[in-house]
Amino acid sequence: MREPICHLDRVRLPVAGSSPVIDWQVRRGDVWLIDGSVGSGKSTLIKLLAGLIRPAAGRVSIFGSDLHRLAQRKLLHLREKIGVIFERDGLIASWTVGENLLLPLRYRGTIDDPGLLAQRIETELTAMGEARTLLSQRVSHLTGRQRRRIALLRILLLQPELVLMDELPLYLNAEDSDTEAVLARLTESGRTLIACAPSSWARHFPFHPPRIAQLEIDRFCIAADRLRAGEVANQVAVQ
Repeated sequence: MREPICHLDRVRLPVAGSSPVIDWQVRRGDVWLIDGSVGSGKSTLIKLLAGLIRPAAGRVSIFGSDLHRLAQRKLLHLREKIGVIFERDGLIASWTVGENLLLPLRYRGTIDDPGLLAQRIETELTAMGEARTLLSQRVSHLTGRQRRRIALLRILLLQPELVLMDELPLYLNAEDSDTEAVLARLTESGRTLIACAPSSWARHFPFHPPRIAQLEIDRFCIAADRLRAGEVANQVAVQ
């Protein structure tokens, strides 16, 4: 059986008002979509899983470590295994695309072979449907679609074991012909993906059917089985 990467034990989110109790386990290689109404706490859940905030109650374990008990240095090391994409792309508008892509790699000290890295960046850029000349352009000159693709590429370059996405539909257009290919890249090599998105996005994962969780202000529900394209989730309350 695949090892658990995330384990939420009787967790309540740190939100105004009440929060449902969340008992949830995510295993290595899983793909999860988190559905829910606006204001239900989906973004807060992503921040919690990234180790950026603490729960109001309960225990959160990521990669087998209790986030409450980790020293700051160990927490920073743990976060290097996680790639987080928030609603805002996090790019520095006055910098070039190349500079933005290299920033997190330099911060982590993972640039061992600049030449090999440059080849990889160009390959990934082409796979995203963008020309290599984009690397020298300032982010402020990019279209919204290009900015979103660069933000996704920056995460892929970090090669995280776990990818957390807040508002997947902001970064990918369901009508684009390459959407399934990009999602396949995000989940390749057994990478775990947790993304906030309506359950209808399940049809865009033909090679790796996701599981669905529904988060509302009064309940947390999960689908009984993996949701395949075209199927309707049979949601079971697990409060």
